[in-house]
Amino acid sequence: MLMPRWLRRTIYGVLASSWLTGTTFFVLSRFVEVEGEFGPQKHPMQASVLAAHGACAFLMLLALGALWTNHVPAAWRSRRSRRLGISLVSITALMAISGWVLYYAAGDTLRPWIGNLHFAIGVSLPVALACHVAAGRRSRRARTPAGEAPTRAAAPDATAG
Repeated sequence: MLMPRWLRRTIYGVLASSWLTGTTFFVLSRFVEVEGEFGPQKHPMQASVLAAHGACAFLMLLALGALWTNHVPAAWRSRRSRRLGISLVSITALMAISGWVLYYAAGDTLRPWIGNLHFAIGVSLPVALACHVAAGRRSRRARTPAGEAPTRAAAPDATAG
């Protein structure tokens, strides 16, 4: 099921921002130290990048809420791309859960392990999304008669945006 262009662009933008800030934070926290007054210390941008990542995660949850109310139910009824859709929902749920654990529940012992897991899942999210989008496009092309261009009529509010 097609979704409005504004929603698709919002989701891609928020996902890209979240991925970039998350990857940057991971690299800064694991591999970068600067020389401070009393010896090696964390990079000074690390806290700001993490705050930006948290803001992106919040926006991503809002965007996913929009998907959950429109795209997911309609796509489920159409019976197309279910496996990839379930994979995306699962990956996203694992991201939210592992992010929550990192912020609220992980102690010093578990934090590196959960952080690595969160990073690995986060790296896979754009790949899973690309596979889901590609499968949807293939499915749409297969249902469109030869010589006709696919229309946006499949999405009830596709004209908005």
